[in-house]
Amino acid sequence: MRNIQKIIVALGSSLLFQGAYVFAAGQYFVEEDFKNQTIEGTNPIANYVSSKLLGTPDEIYITGKEASGNTINANQIVSGGLIDSGSSKLVVSNSKFLNNVATVSSGSIYSGILTGSNVEIRDSEFSGNTASVNATSGNYWVYGGILRSAANSVVSLDNVKLDSNSAKSTHRVQGGSIQVFNGGVLNVKNSSITNNTAEAKSVARGGAIENYNGTVNISDTVFENNSVSGISELESSTETFGGAIYMSKANSVTNLTDVSFIGNSAKKGYGGALCLESGSTLNLKAQKNAVFSGNYATNSNGEKVDENGGFLYIKSDSKVNFDVDGGVVLTIGDGTAGYDSIAATNSSNALITKAGSGEMVVNSSMVNYESNLNVNEGSMTVNGGLGANTLSIASGASFASTGVFDIGTLAVSSNGKISLAEGSTYDVLQINYEGELFNGYIFSISDICDGEFTESVVCSVIENGGAQYTIFDKYGVEWECYYQDKTIIVGSIPEPSTYAAILGALALAFAAYRRRK
Repeated sequence: MRNIQKIIVALGSSLLFQGAYVFAAGQYFVEEDFKNQTIEGTNPIANYVSSKLLGTPDEIYITGKEASGNTINANQIVSGGLIDSGSSKLVVSNSKFLNNVATVSSGSIYSGILTGSNVEIRDSEFSGNTASVNATSGNYWVYGGILRSAANSVVSLDNVKLDSNSAKSTHRVQGGSIQVFNGGVLNVKNSSITNNTAEAKSVARGGAIENYNGTVNISDTVFENNSVSGISELESSTETFGGAIYMSKANSVTNLTDVSFIGNSAKKGYGGALCLESGSTLNLKAQKNAVFSGNYATNSNGEKVDENGGFLYIKSDSKVNFDVDGGVVLTIGDGTAGYDSIAATNSSNALITKAGSGEMVVNSSMVNYESNLNVNEGSMTVNGGLGANTLSIASGASFASTGVFDIGTLAVSSNGKISLAEGSTYDVLQINYEGELFNGYIFSISDICDGEFTESVVCSVIENGGAQYTIFDKYGVEWECYYQDKTIIVGSIPEPSTYAAILGALALAFAAYRRRK
């Protein structure tokens, strides 16, 4: 067979939809638009390529074309409703996919528009497309309403608009617009992802994107008004997660750089913008000022509630890293109840880390974040209150809470700073001293407090019997200590008979210590 180097075929031709990618080598160019066509039958697209025996082209190009108003009706599986490029590289540029519909009556949809092992899309638009499973029995899914990156596949988007696309199923939807699955990779930059929806009877995950055990890299992109919800007439059994992005499994890593979240929602679900579970990791980096606002989640009564995570919900054993560059402010919420909260159950073993020398301000509630928070660099301010198992503040970092502070362990480096509101409580105060300790050393609580007011708050909890206190040296060794007059004194508590005799000496030593400072 000859090695064909270049093939030009119309987008609507039988070659594209019934074995377009069957040439042994070379490049394949789509020449014409494809509009208002109806494709009927069982597996109308998915099996055409695999049924041919002539091989595939090296590359497929769609440039400056439009596919709009087309309908795919199938009895069983759809894989790439309009295009399944298989192992060929697919390059789409300056093209539009508008108001196409893929419907399956008994089976699942593995991407409603296109799929492939190596897909590049730039300067293009996907708007108003619908992927729908209407099975009356059986458990069938929509895996990506528009696109899917499965194992060992890479999908890259640059300057792409995804708007008002929807995925709907009488069972589950995983990725209203895009699904990344088991080792797949998705790269997105300079794009807008808006008004996309995932609706399902059983489970809806990721109104725009689901990352299930894959890698997602997104930069300079807007997520606005994306949502997950139940099907209105069937929604009583629905669980919904991640209005914009849902992440799951231990190898799921999502990297977001200068990404904004506005007005995303989880209807009767969790994580209005973002939801994580099962060991997944989210890295969110801010290199310029950003505000996340208007994101919300509702309870079973349709009420906007902070406990469901208006902005972020961590369901189980996952990590979120906020990295804010120096001179940059990342702001979450404006303080309106029911919007932009951060939440996690106390059994989740979640971890949120604040890194970077910049400032992170959370105006919304973190009262329902009942897990672990580390402030490793820069500053973090929580104005809506905080409830956590542990809060750790590293050397040189600072944390402020203007709302009620109620946590388990407050661990502060001797070179860290805290600022707490009146009424704040904690169970354990752990001082991590950055030098060597010795018996008789006196550590002043004021050293870790931003102002006398916070010193009084911290000390009053101890003085009223509301907290334990410990001190560790730079080697991580815990020393015996006791509290006296807003200080922690290293060494065991003296016997009652000698206590009165040494009080005066300790007071003099403390006064000399304060003068040296």
